[in-house]
Amino acid sequence: MQMCWAHLKRDFRWILDIGYENKDIDAILFARQMKKLMGSLMALWHRFKKGEISRENLVDRSKRFRNAVVKLLEKYKNSDTKAVRSLCRKLLKRQEHLFTFIFYEGVEPTSNSSERGLRNAVQWRKVCFGNRSDDGANLTGRILTATMTCRLQNRNPLEFLVQAIIALRSGTIAPSIYRIDLTH
Repeated sequence: MQMCWAHLKRDFRWILDIGYENKDIDAILFARQMKKLMGSLMALWHRFKKGEISRENLVDRSKRFRNAVVKLLEKYKNSDTKAVRSLCRKLLKRQEHLFTFIFYEGVEPTSNSSERGLRNAVQWRKVCFGNRSDDGANLTGRILTATMTCRLQNRNPLEFLVQAIIALRSGTIAPSIYRIDLTH
């Protein structure tokens, strides 16, 4: 599990705004420091993604930033500013989910790709006004899942669904949704 740093960035910006609005030094200092640490961490991440540093290097170089984030959360967990205090306590409880992307292949620091994956389902729901039954909801979920899986695999979703329906009606083996790469 990975907490979304794009959402955290929004939270830090919100706390900074609260700080400026209320002339709250605690909120301002906390948000500025977190944004700075986040910037450094994301700069390292982008260097890793470009192939400039290895995963091992990413883990080693990020250690001081990861430690600084936790130390800052500990420092402000009893802040007089409710928004700061609440966010710090929440992040401390889930701190093992803050840095998953540093250690595990295929994990991103934001949920952007997941949210893009859900976009079609959300748009469908708004246009079609949902389902009338549990069976309809199950069918919709399966079709949307198969469609997104095909897109992620650079497969034509319509061709896959047509093949699946033909196989069902003719009693033959349905195409697999899983792409097996035999080259590795």
